[in-house]
Amino acid sequence: MANSREHAISSLIGSFSSLGADDCPQQIRHLEVLVAEELGRVYDRYLALWHGIVSPADPLVIFKQVDIRKQLLDQLHSKRLSSLRRQVDSLTKALLARSALRKKITPVSKLKLVLKILAKLELTMGKIKFAIACINPDLKPAEVRDDQDFENLKWFISRRLAIRIYVVNRHLCTLLATYRRLMEQFGHLFAHHEPQKTIDVITLTETCLDSIDEALAFMNKSELNLLQDEWRLTIDSLSETLASFVKFDNWTPPRSPDQADTARRSMGEDPREDEPTPESLGQPHLLHPAMSHCRISVIAAVKLSRLFVAQLLKISQDTENFQMVPDLSTRELEKFRTMTSTIATSMKNVVSNLSEEPDEARDGIWKQ
Repeated sequence: MANSREHAISSLIGSFSSLGADDCPQQIRHLEVLVAEELGRVYDRYLALWHGIVSPADPLVIFKQVDIRKQLLDQLHSKRLSSLRRQVDSLTKALLARSALRKKITPVSKLKLVLKILAKLELTMGKIKFAIACINPDLKPAEVRDDQDFENLKWFISRRLAIRIYVVNRHLCTLLATYRRLMEQFGHLFAHHEPQKTIDVITLTETCLDSIDEALAFMNKSELNLLQDEWRLTIDSLSETLASFVKFDNWTPPRSPDQADTARRSMGEDPREDEPTPESLGQPHLLHPAMSHCRISVIAAVKLSRLFVAQLLKISQDTENFQMVPDLSTRELEKFRTMTSTIATSMKNVVSNLSEEPDEARDGIWKQ
């Protein structure tokens, strides 16, 4: 179907040649409208890439067809993503080309080139959409069993690859939508009329290309590399939790006399003793010894948790003395992942509960 669409576009482009010379305003306008329509159509077709293929077979049946999925994965790695990268780059270069600077490029030839690139890009995206629907069929974690022999087609890996492909698709669709809007508003010379838009689309293009590079880099990673990435995220999360708690610990909200009396009663003290002075109300107050010990313990717990994950990461990098078994199933790999991520989540929850202040108020305080 994509091939027939490409042929139809080629025929339509050829029919415009009969309208007159390359600088004919009518022909240029017709092509601008056609380019805008094609940009919008491709955008609409691939915006929801995760919908998968039409009338797919049972996801579990697809998941177990390892040979077919492996072939599609190899093609995605060696051909599809690289082709998409070239086509995205070519699309931007073609749309930003200036006829005045390059005499061989006329408005009509420029727009015809854009249409040809779009046709190829759509064909590539169609193949990527089919491939990722088979590589990562719509399965729930509980449905995945005994995939320890699937190598890089385990659900643990294929699900993460699909997420990265969806990111690529999102950036691509953002770029297509931007080009369509600019083409409708300013025509093919939008870069000349709106210089700032040139910077914007170059930035969007680079973001899209970077996401493709990240997807390709992901496909070169081992299971151990993926777990190491998760551990690094856990370390970062624990560091953020520690920094947040220390920042809160160093700031104590000013208390009114009534709040001070209530606090002393809760600690078993006489509220009449050491009544706060006006000067002391705006100053940090001394913590109750039990609360002070609690906060010290929390800081120690977060630091020890971070040290544990950091040591785990360090040990895993010792490839001479440490090797990871290759036949772990998705469930076993998920246990490795959740073991550390649960620590980070638990520490974050503890800190959040001890911080006492509502999140919105605390955020406002910390921004001061």
